[in-house]
Amino acid sequence: MADNLNELSVQLGQEFTIKLESNPTTGYTWQPVFDEHAIKLISSDFISINKQMGASGIEKFIFKALKLGSTKIKMSYKRSWEKGSRNEKEFYINIT
Repeated sequence: MADNLNELSVQLGQEFTIKLESNPTTGYTWQPVFDEHAIKLISSDFISINKQMGASGIEKFIFKALKLGSTKIKMSYKRSWEKGSRNEKEFYINIT
C-alpha cells in the first residue's frame, strides 16, 4: 500500500494499492498513466471520509505487477475537460 510514497517494491504477480486524497464533486479525479505491459489496473474506487454529500475522501487504485523490472505510475489530479492538472504524483515501482 502507498500513501504518497515515491517508491514501491513488489513481487511479480502481487497486487498493490495507491490511495490519494480526492474530492470528485469538484470535477477533479486522479487519472493514472502507466505501462500496461508492466502493470495492470485492477480497480479504482472513491471512499468518502465522512459520508456527507460533496465531502472529500480517498481514491483507491489497485494494481497488479505483470513484468519484472522497474516502471512508474504518473497520477494526475485533473478535470477530464481541462488540459492541465492541478497536482501530479509519480510512483516508482520495482517488480522482483
